[in-house]
This record gives sequence, C-alpha cells and structure tokens, in this order.
Amino acid sequence: MFEQNVMVTVAYQLLTVFLQADPRYETTTSVKAQMKFLEELDSLERKRHEEVQRGVLLRAAKVDCVFVHFPVFCLVQRDHILRLTMSP
Repeated sequence: MFEQNVMVTVAYQLLTVFLQADPRYETTTSVKAQMKFLEELDSLERKRHEEVQRGVLLRAAKVDCVFVHFPVFCLVQRDHILRLTMSP
C-alpha cells in the first residue's frame, strides 16, 4: 500500500511539473470559468458526434440510392447501348 501511495505522489508531482511548463496550461480558481470551459468542450464533442452520425447516414443513403435505382440505371444503359448500335 505504501508503494502505491509513493507512486501516485510521484506521478502527481511529475504531472504538475509538466502541466505548469506547458504554455497552453492555465490555472484558474474560478468555478464559473471552469464550468464554461467544460460546457464548451461538451458542445464541441456533441457537434463532432453529430457530424460523424451525419456522415454515416449520408453514406448509408448513397448505398440505398444505388441499390434502389440500380434497375433504372440498367434500363437507361441498355437503352443507350441500343441507340448506339441502331444508329446508322
């Protein structure tokens, strides 16, 4: 148990040092600022998830469209070939 506490303490100290050296890291004690940041992070994650879902739905719609219109495509292609062969 003692070894685990030492490892956790060392890891925490290293993380603290690395985060403070990172120029993107900004400490704040304002709960309001922290909540605003988390809400913005949640909003961005939600938007990214919606874009992924939209992409999946668009790909599925394209596949359905190909399968639904495949017979029509075959008829149009056959008609086109017949016109080419029958034209003098």
